Amino acid sequence: MISFGINKKLRILNNYFLVSLSVADSAIGLLSMPLYTVYVVLGYWPFSSLPCDLWLSMDYVMTNSSALHLVIICVDRYFSVKKPFTYRAYRTSKNVLRMIISVWVISSLLWIPLIFAMPYIEGERTVPETECYIQFLYSNAYVTITTHILAFWLPVFIMIALYQRVYSAAIAHAAFKSKYACRPDVTNNKATNNCRSKLDRHASINSKVSSIYESSYMNGGKPHPDREGDKAAITLTAILLAFIITWTPYHINVIISCFCSDCVPNAVYHIAYWLCYVNSTINPLLYALCNINFRWTFIRILTCNQIYTVTSDMVRNGVQ
Repeated sequence: MISFGINKKLRILNNYFLVSLSVADSAIGLLSMPLYTVYVVLGYWPFSSLPCDLWLSMDYVMTNSSALHLVIICVDRYFSVKKPFTYRAYRTSKNVLRMIISVWVISSLLWIPLIFAMPYIEGERTVPETECYIQFLYSNAYVTITTHILAFWLPVFIMIALYQRVYSAAIAHAAFKSKYACRPDVTNNKATNNCRSKLDRHASINSKVSSIYESSYMNGGKPHPDREGDKAAITLTAILLAFIITWTPYHINVIISCFCSDCVPNAVYHIAYWLCYVNSTINPLLYALCNINFRWTFIRILTCNQIYTVTSDMVRNGVQ
C-alpha cells in the first residue's frame, strides 16, 4: 500500500486489485492472527460473546475477500486474453472499482448476517462463553456446506478453469515462437523473411493470446513477450497451488466436523486454520515481488533510502 502511494509507476489498473488485496491481508495480520494467537495460547476465549462475533465477522470477511480477490484477478487476466479488445474498453477505473467493491460486499453478506443472526434463528446461543467459533459450523450442516462451497470450492473451480486457459494460451504462444524462431543475424534471408511474415500473421490472428503479456501483472503493463511466457505460466501455477494448499485442509476439516464433531483433533484444526492465514503472507511474494517496480520500491522503503529508482532503461533491460 505504501509502495502504491509513493511510486506513480505502480498506479495502474492492475495494481488496484493488489492494493485492495493488501488491505484484506494486512487486516488479517494486524487483527485476525494476534487474536487467534491469544485464543490458542490461552486455550480459551478471554473476552465476551460480542467481541467474539465481531472478531469472527472481521476474520471470515477478510479471509474470504482475500480469496475472492484472487478470483477477480484471475477473471481479469482471463478476459484480457479471451476478449482483449472489448474487455480493454470495459476495463475502466470505475468498473475495476466496482469489481473490487463487489468482492467486499459479497464477503460481508456471506458471513456477517449468519454469524450474528444464527443464535436468534436457532433460538439460543450454543457457543460457550470460553470458546469462540461460528455457531452454525456445529449446529447446521446445510448452512456450513453451502457457505464453504461459496467461499472456497466454487472459487477454486473457477480459478482452475480460468487459469488453465490462461496457462494454455501462454504455452501456445511460447511454443509458436519457439517453432518459428527467426535468426536476427540474417537480414536478407528469404526463409527468415518468410518466418517473420508467419510471426506477423500469427500475431494478428492470435492477438488474444499475445495480449496476455500486455496485461501482465509482473511488468506493470510493459510487455516482454520473449521472456515472460514461462514466467507468466510459472507464476500462475504458483498462485493457484499456494491457494489450494493453504486453504484446502481447513475446509476439509470443517466438512468432516459437520458430521463428526470429535473426529478432528484441536491441534489439526488450529494448524489448518493457520494455513489460511499463511496464504495472506504468501500473496505479496507471489504478486508484488514478481513486479520489478514493486521490488525496487520495497527496497527504497525497507532501507529508508531514496537512491533506488526504477527507470525506463531498467525495465527495458529486465533488471532483476
